Amino acid sequence: MFLQKWDWAILVAATVFCSRHVLAQTPELPSPVQESGATKAAPSAVLVGEGKTLPARVVRGRLVYKYAHGSKAFAADGKKEESGFTLSAGAAAFVAEYGWKESVSIQLVAPYVVSNRLAIDGEVFQKSSFFAKKYNEFIEAAAAKLVGDGLCLTIAACVSGINDKGLSLPFNSDLVLPTGEKLSVKAGVPIKTIASSLVTRAAIPTSGSTGAGDVELGALVAIADPGVGIWARDWPVNFSLGAGLRFPTGSFSSVSAAQRPTGRGTLDLGIRTNLDWNATPGLMLSWQNQWETVLRPGKKARSSLLDSSKLNTADVNTAGADGISNSSEFTRDDARQIGFLKAAWAAGNVSDHLSRVLLNGQIKYDFEPKVTLGGQEFSPESNLIALQTGLTLSAMDFALPMQWDVDYEIPMSGKNRTLAASVVSSTFKIYARF
Repeated sequence: MFLQKWDWAILVAATVFCSRHVLAQTPELPSPVQESGATKAAPSAVLVGEGKTLPARVVRGRLVYKYAHGSKAFAADGKKEESGFTLSAGAAAFVAEYGWKESVSIQLVAPYVVSNRLAIDGEVFQKSSFFAKKYNEFIEAAAAKLVGDGLCLTIAACVSGINDKGLSLPFNSDLVLPTGEKLSVKAGVPIKTIASSLVTRAAIPTSGSTGAGDVELGALVAIADPGVGIWARDWPVNFSLGAGLRFPTGSFSSVSAAQRPTGRGTLDLGIRTNLDWNATPGLMLSWQNQWETVLRPGKKARSSLLDSSKLNTADVNTAGADGISNSSEFTRDDARQIGFLKAAWAAGNVSDHLSRVLLNGQIKYDFEPKVTLGGQEFSPESNLIALQTGLTLSAMDFALPMQWDVDYEIPMSGKNRTLAASVVSSTFKIYARF
């Protein structure tokens, strides 16, 4: 399989950024919601840990919009390279949160992919390590067939003949692909030319899927928190625990490789831990980690290798095919780990005029397990480390209980990431008490 193994990385870059940490997340709440009429906030008035629960009967609505753009990739050896793809995608999410009690908040997340565009530069793509991997897989499969037909003595000799001597077939033939589709190979045409064309054609994208993503429902519990923690209220650090479900409501199972789906395809459970430390007045250090596992695998239709915009309809039990069903079980073999280390600083430490401004920096990580389709590898284990900087403007001490966040994220390192996009995000938050 070619692009079928790659579109997972593209999916992550295109859609998951709209909800990377949203299972049971309730960050940056000024506590409590202040009454109107105040004229100045203290340096720490808008500085709250990532694991803070909402006050009882307080509702927060968040409207998030994220735009991802990029063409860089991280190869299997961790080297940064040009992928040949250029991603330009936008996603929004509406997040509704409610303080059920002082120590417990609940949350609903509804993401929506607004735009999902991907372009390819074939010349650049053919220089990438991802192209090389798929090209070599095709050449080895073709060599095995030629050995079986008696046209080569060994696979190694045949691969060398194809790559170094321009080996071609002496007669017209049909080559059976892993999907059961048949590729017509003309006599005299170098096999490596056919391989390059097929791999590139299998990677050509079309306009991606848009629409609703995977809905999430979760809760956050304050374990150790001054005044509200259910276990400890006098620790020097705050600790909270969250749990949530991600439901496969986005498009996935019948989306071709060229289009890129809006969901992840599985029912997932997420467990989140938060640790916050108010190191000094106006400086908050936070660590958050989210552990995600598949509760129920999904189904994935197989894409055509001859036309990545279509689903495969060929007989996968044809001699020479791999026998994997055109609609197979899709799952992740292990748990995903995603989180960040964050430092948030209240600019009011410098000037009273900046008392409603927060600055922050984060080191973010995302470790994805291997993904399988029909028991075979669909995409390998991968990881991504990114750096994010951000700004928060708060109007909590005015008549309008609102905040606005702007963040910018850039990828720093990774492995097996076909696309590692930069992300600009904007979050508008409004609070109300009932």
